[in-house]
Order: sequence, then C-alpha cells, then structure tokens
Amino acid sequence: MEEVLANIDIYYQPLFISLAYTGARPNELLALRWSDISIRRKEINIAKGLVRGHEGLPKTASSERILPILPPVEQALGVLKTRGVFAMTDHVFVDKKGLPIRKHLDRIWARALKKAGLSHRPSYQLRHTYASLLLLKGMSPGYVAKLLGHSTLETMYRHYARWIDDASRENELRLRKAFQATPQISQVS
Repeated sequence: MEEVLANIDIYYQPLFISLAYTGARPNELLALRWSDISIRRKEINIAKGLVRGHEGLPKTASSERILPILPPVEQALGVLKTRGVFAMTDHVFVDKKGLPIRKHLDRIWARALKKAGLSHRPSYQLRHTYASLLLLKGMSPGYVAKLLGHSTLETMYRHYARWIDDASRENELRLRKAFQATPQISQVS
C-alpha cells in the first residue's frame, strides 16, 4: 500500500493517505471540514457525506462516528495546513483553487497503481484494505465495524470473515483459563 501511496500525485497524497488510514468512505472525506477535526484529541468526526455533488447525512445513522487520527493521517493533515492554499470553504481536501475536491478519485488512483506496477482496483479498496489489516492484527470485529460505520456486525462478517484472525492459540489459552477449575467427576462403581 505504501508503494502505491508514494506514487500518488503529491497534491492528492494527503487525501489518499487519509483514506488508507481511516477506513472512511471517500464521500465522507470529501465532505470533511476542519471543524470536524480535533488534532488535540486526535479525532475526526464523520457527520456527513458528499453524494452526487451534494453534502448530506452519511449513508446510515451508524455512519456518524468518531475516527482516531493515526500518525500518517496527522502528518497528512499537517501537510495540508502548511500548503498555503486558501480554502474558500472550511473543507479539508480542496483543489488548487481552494474549492472542495470533486474529481473522480479512481483516475488518480489508477495512475498510481500503474506506476507501482500493480493491477487495477478501485480506490474504494483502501477502505477494505484498512478493515482487513485491522482484523489481521487482531482488532475485535465489533470495534472495526464501529470504525467503518457498519450498522451491524453481520455486514462486517459478510465482507471480512476470511480476514478475521481467530488467533486460535490465544483463544485456546483463554478457553483453558476460563475453565481451569474443573469439577470433580465421581467414579461409577
């Protein structure tokens, strides 16, 4: 993933880094405003999305959520703050004229994939990669579902079941510990 991100047009790198390290939907980040971000608390408040050029409520009620700002995102946001592009709005991700980005992100992503020598996949896959990596690292499916704004765990399992590392050895140790006090079994004579 880092190789592809390194091949993104430098102007759009902060957006794609934020997509890769938040799991947010692209329409949620395109509607993101600086007032939705607290660097001090290291949080992003996802409260709206951009659909067909109009900002509105996110996809579902559970899509309204707080995301942690991980170090790569914090660095990307810092780069945006120092760019000196005057934003005509409070939007975080703006074009060179200071207007909210409305470009189709897949073209930018496709060029980066090609430069990195990788086959095409939609930029939305960054969200799936983020979720898969969290699950492979042992994060609880419930927590990952909350970060992604899924309305049910069923959605999480339907899309990501194969990536959930059941940590079988770890779970076996927990199971043994939970039942280490065994009841006495009487011998039948």
